[in-house]
Amino acid sequence: MNKQEMVQALSERTRLKQQDCLRMLNTFMELLGEELGRGGRVGFQGFGTFCEWKQSGRPGRNPRTKEEVMIRPRTSVKFKPGLDLLARLNGK
Repeated sequence: MNKQEMVQALSERTRLKQQDCLRMLNTFMELLGEELGRGGRVGFQGFGTFCEWKQSGRPGRNPRTKEEVMIRPRTSVKFKPGLDLLARLNGK
């Protein structure tokens, strides 16, 4: 499911205009990014938690040239699923 499909599904289920659903989804993503950018965590009971993850620099290899390169450290995001989500995914 991509962003437009999500907006359409939200609109159908909530009976709100797609324009309003798009605005809510964009705002949610902005808030999530801002909180993670401050080093915070965003958690939803039963669904899961998003948190910042610092990846360290490490050696890598260019697959085309086989040349060794250093991969720079970067900040990424991890998602830990909640128990309700895991139960749904596993048919419980």
